[in-house]
Amino acid sequence: MMFDLDQNLVIVSGVIISSIWILTSYFIIKRRNNIKRRLLYNLIGYLGLFCLINVPSYTRSIESSPSYISSNSTSQRTFKNIHEFLTSDIAQSTDTLIIKAPFDAVADLSLIKEQKIKYLAETTPKGITSIHWPKSVNENESWQLSGEVNSEDVRLSWRTYNGESKEVAISQGKFAFKAKSNSPGFFVHDLIQIIDGDTVINKIPINVHKSPEWALLMILSYPNPEANYLKNYWVDKGRSFAMRTLISSDKYKTNFVNHPKIDLTNISRSLLNKFNFLYIDIPSWNRLSKEERATVLTANRDNGLALILIPTDQGQSITGINHPAILDSYNQELPNEKTELKTYRFGETWINHKSDSVVLGKWRPSGVGIQYITAIQNSYPLLLSGATTYYQKLWSIILSKSYKNYHQESQLIYPNMMWDDYTYDFNLLSHQPITSSITIDDTVSVELLEAPFLDYNYNIKYKSQQGTHTLHIDQFDQNFTFYVHSPDSWPLIKLNEIEKRINVAASQSSYNDSNQLTQYVPYSPLYWILLTMVGFALLWLDERIYS
Repeated sequence: MMFDLDQNLVIVSGVIISSIWILTSYFIIKRRNNIKRRLLYNLIGYLGLFCLINVPSYTRSIESSPSYISSNSTSQRTFKNIHEFLTSDIAQSTDTLIIKAPFDAVADLSLIKEQKIKYLAETTPKGITSIHWPKSVNENESWQLSGEVNSEDVRLSWRTYNGESKEVAISQGKFAFKAKSNSPGFFVHDLIQIIDGDTVINKIPINVHKSPEWALLMILSYPNPEANYLKNYWVDKGRSFAMRTLISSDKYKTNFVNHPKIDLTNISRSLLNKFNFLYIDIPSWNRLSKEERATVLTANRDNGLALILIPTDQGQSITGINHPAILDSYNQELPNEKTELKTYRFGETWINHKSDSVVLGKWRPSGVGIQYITAIQNSYPLLLSGATTYYQKLWSIILSKSYKNYHQESQLIYPNMMWDDYTYDFNLLSHQPITSSITIDDTVSVELLEAPFLDYNYNIKYKSQQGTHTLHIDQFDQNFTFYVHSPDSWPLIKLNEIEKRINVAASQSSYNDSNQLTQYVPYSPLYWILLTMVGFALLWLDERIYS
């Protein structure tokens, strides 16, 4: 049993009543007639008055049972929303709150503290259960949309923003197809589901950026097919390429594609300013002069030049760079590919870089640039075995990881799937403090919240509205365009998102299995009235009898 008293009321009433009790006790003592007995009666009376004002209560265990949150109220323990539950008498006798779909007010789950939260999915409808596509691509680049469905009755078709349509094949519950965007801009395409005769149109938004004029410089100690196939992959994308290969102790062979012929003899700052990537094997790196290596490292640190180092033998050292030791090589199996990839094994320094459990290399940041050491060796057999897509995927990931577009003033990170009338967290990364105003659709002012411990990393709380929106940063005159889906789109994916949020809310609840639900029950005020009357009555009688 425990008392539950309001702290402020206790203090105020305690001060007042104590002052009166002290005052009356003073007169009792002054009269010196039966002091101890009258002080006791006086104390009893004021104690009863104190309890009458503050109303002490005790706790008791109560029987508990689960309650439900659902859009369809079917019983006295089923509620339409969190607020209806919290304001009900049943809330205090509920140990478990069961969330049933559909349920949109996920943010209100933060109000639940005293109950265990569980998620109970209703019958899962048919349709797309997962889907993946890039938020942004470069113009004239192919990109892939893929996903899964949970029924053989689902039919899919693809419709571009300009009305072109085609069927999407589904095989064993999975689908994938390639698309291509030929011009820069923000486009919203349609992925149409036909399920049991009903048509559901889901939107696919994608940013298409103007292709950067990327240029790659290769420096090799000897000709090798790995570099030659990578060159072909690079130039097939329409990008600029230059290569310098050692053919004798002091003679080089050069090769240029989509790039004007220039002198590659000396590695100078003006030369490196013409390229975004430097692909160099370790023997060539070690053969550079001390001044040339310093020039490369400065361009990497200050200008963002991607430095990609290629090991050619185990146990190699890299002059002038603290690097992970190259221990040995091994063959690693590739997921879904009938081939193996020869791979170097490194010591545990720098940062591991993996994709789908495949070890690709090690990397570390250097100023505004990246230093990258590849682990894979002789990846070109993937092309010879027909795994062209997988080869391109591996090198796309490596090249993307090794290059940061530091010239971009800021970057907006937001969820790929957003629905109307939800609150989402956006992250805004910047290379300098943002002091100007930020607006969405030129009307809604956005408040920036600084993320702790991260320089120029800001958080934005965004209450979503259906449709296409643009976030504008005055300071950089920079725009970010994003899309918010309608409430009824992507129903299965939305249910999965809701379940994730409910699980997060459940983990933040203060409830644990050892908790016992208790109820505060106030003592009857009659007890304190009687105590007050008894104390003052005895004091009055004592005055009359013994005075």
